[in-house]
Amino acid sequence: MLIDFLVVAPLEEEIRGLSSALGADDAKRYYEGQLTYFDKLVTSPNDRRVHVRVLKLSDSGTLNAAVQTLPLIVRWRPRCVVSFGIAGGFLEHVAYGDVVVAKDVWYYEPAKEAVDDKSGLPVHKNRPILFRCDQALIDSFWTTVAPSPVLPREGTVRYGPLASGEKLIAAVDSSSRNAIDMCHEKMLGVEMEAAGVAGAVQQCANTGCRLLVIKGVSDDAGSQMGSGKSDDRRQQRRDDAIANASEVLKPLVTNVDPGQHERPSVNPVHLRKLGAQFRECIPANLLPDFNEEHLRRALHGSKPRPTVFYHWTVLHEHMHWVDMCFLLLLCKFRTIGYPVHALITDNENRCHKNGVPAAVTVTSVLLGPDTPVTRKSQVWDIKHEFYRFAAAQGWRDYTPLPDAQSLEGLDFWPPFIAYCAQADERCIVLIWHRFAAAYERLRDIVWLEPVIVRTADILLGEELGKFGSPGKDIVIDPPLYGSILEWLESLPSIETLRAFTEYLGVGFSDDELSSQSLCDNGSRMLRDRTGTLAVLKDNGSDDPARFACIRRLLSILLEWNHLYFNQRL
Repeated sequence: MLIDFLVVAPLEEEIRGLSSALGADDAKRYYEGQLTYFDKLVTSPNDRRVHVRVLKLSDSGTLNAAVQTLPLIVRWRPRCVVSFGIAGGFLEHVAYGDVVVAKDVWYYEPAKEAVDDKSGLPVHKNRPILFRCDQALIDSFWTTVAPSPVLPREGTVRYGPLASGEKLIAAVDSSSRNAIDMCHEKMLGVEMEAAGVAGAVQQCANTGCRLLVIKGVSDDAGSQMGSGKSDDRRQQRRDDAIANASEVLKPLVTNVDPGQHERPSVNPVHLRKLGAQFRECIPANLLPDFNEEHLRRALHGSKPRPTVFYHWTVLHEHMHWVDMCFLLLLCKFRTIGYPVHALITDNENRCHKNGVPAAVTVTSVLLGPDTPVTRKSQVWDIKHEFYRFAAAQGWRDYTPLPDAQSLEGLDFWPPFIAYCAQADERCIVLIWHRFAAAYERLRDIVWLEPVIVRTADILLGEELGKFGSPGKDIVIDPPLYGSILEWLESLPSIETLRAFTEYLGVGFSDDELSSQSLCDNGSRMLRDRTGTLAVLKDNGSDDPARFACIRRLLSILLEWNHLYFNQRL
């Protein structure tokens, strides 16, 4: 999973304050043993999706933070880990409500007990450990966020060293305070988790993980803190510190790119060419508007070209003409190097030929035997597996579309697509505009970069081509195509005929359609179609536009036979 920022905090009040700032109050909580986390997707000003995972530790303390954070960095491989929460401040350098962005984290507790060689008396020698926060991220933060911070409560963003250890500092003259002073004379404050988180990040240096520490000042680290636990003013200071720290973290995660993802770089010029090439595969009547930038983002993955998915529902004995249009689109994508995956809803077992839906046979012929073709009946028994998988990654419960003419499978295939796309972490989905909302929910999956290609709703005679007359009963039945020829004999309007021919002409230019094929093979296809022959004869001179349109349509059908069906069906 691609996690940009893993934010670690020990207290529930810190988690609540941060979730409120991120707009994640209703985010689903996930539980692993004593740990709790939630995910939030935020959008940067340049339209980059940022995945933030907020982890609540089971308890405070550096040791606990290290033990619980280390295996999760190895497992989740976040780009940046942020130790977040409240801290005690040294009020000679900071004030209540200030937010400390740590430059360094000093683990002040390591020490050596020895005997002085001269006096023979026991001596205590501090051996603090220094952890560096990521300077490049801090510089980026300082230039993009901190110059004009807008904090909800009184306070200032401070930059400097921060102490970390297991102890709660409650006296200015304690031995621990003396140890902290020996680390750095301008220490801003002290807290109890950052050193453990920093140590875990250091152990995982090979992952490219980076470290930030952001703490709000809620207490005076030199006062008798324990005596004020019930003080309303102290609770208010804690609330102020959490609110301010949250408001600093929010613009940081949206404006600062943590980088270092292990993704192969792609030349921007090459990306633009790939986006344009994809766009050119889809005729203007099917895709009047398309944002190539969305596609270029999806090409930044472990594989340069994500899988293209298309789902349709079997309604007839043969392949419906609308589904044939999209199947031809998949063929075009396949020829330019995109893997494709056909999804077929066959839950009523319609369209079967020798136990296999004829739609599957036609699909395999056009796309090739190596192309995945998944039928709903094949994976129905394991649907709970990919539903659980998708839900665990942020998938939200489905609400059926209000449109009565909805496609079967809209609540079934999106989780399956997410399940199939987990290796690539991105996908492309072709879907009619009116049903695209069901697939837009793929964006809820935190690590997935989906491209939802909203194609035009295919209309015929101003009705939805698959469900309304005259298009709902037209099917692809090669090699003679009786369904289409019967419709031609019903004398459809020239506008409807032209639209139908344009839809089925996906992938063919006029130069690619062989006139010789029409002369050689047209007579066999039309041998028993006296009605079609009569239409051709009557319109040859009386209606040249209709005649040209019918001639092109017949050429397309014969070209299909030549390319796909003659030898294979």
